Amino acid sequence: MNIILSIITLFTFQLHELHLSMSHISYNEEHHRIEIQNRIFYDDLEKSLRISLDNEKFDILKPEESNLDYDSLFQDYNNRNFEIAINDSPIELSLLEYEIKDDAIVMYLFKSDVPKINTLKVFSHILFEIFDDQDNVVSVQVNKKRKSKKFSYDSKPLEIEVN
Repeated sequence: MNIILSIITLFTFQLHELHLSMSHISYNEEHHRIEIQNRIFYDDLEKSLRISLDNEKFDILKPEESNLDYDSLFQDYNNRNFEIAINDSPIELSLLEYEIKDDAIVMYLFKSDVPKINTLKVFSHILFEIFDDQDNVVSVQVNKKRKSKKFSYDSKPLEIEVN
């Protein structure tokens, strides 16, 4: 747990050389919903989206100055770069909301109507398209089981059997 707290602390620096995202996945049994929190340095995500949108003026901090739908952009980005399969079936995530906290963008995503989870498979390749030294830390809490993994460019997916 200390390593996670140390990594979170790194998100408070004004300048960063570190290319890192942090994600937490949990299963809300009462509501049958997967809930995800993705935390990414906003300037890194902005750089990636500028490239994919072919728009050098794209600014995460100024959505009011754009005619783009930021919610859709962030949801699509997560669905392309944060893969989850439940019981061997890939799922699409919906964006609930996002916020800027310090130097990070925090995106809250979910999937409703999730059946009983027997297996969960996750792979985070957030920002791999622009940084070859990118690391993505994912923690998972499902049915009282906890696992964490650091994904780098050559990682394999994290697979959890829950039964």
